[in-house]
Amino acid sequence: MPDFWKKPVPSLAADNAGFLEKTGAKLGQLVQLRAIGDGAGGNAAALGDFETALALKDLGSAINAAGQWSGSDLPSLDAWLSAAKARQTLDKAVNGLVTDYLATAIDVQ
Repeated sequence: MPDFWKKPVPSLAADNAGFLEKTGAKLGQLVQLRAIGDGAGGNAAALGDFETALALKDLGSAINAAGQWSGSDLPSLDAWLSAAKARQTLDKAVNGLVTDYLATAIDVQ
């Protein structure tokens, strides 16, 4: 039996966990998948890329990978994409505010 089948299913992330940690924990509870090799294509590749991006806490790459899904509509994926894009917009706005504040603080000195 391969080692990845022996790993326990992760529990739900703590209430104070970040957006990506919670998504990863929920995904981990849904299904245990076999490892996907470099030769995977289509939805298998998109899912592999999505899981990798979540593990790396890379929201932009997770959004890109989720956008590669083809075939039947998945309402839960659509809802996740909407929430993830809103989070990405928020992150960009906060980063802009921090950059502006730091630039102002440097100019004052």
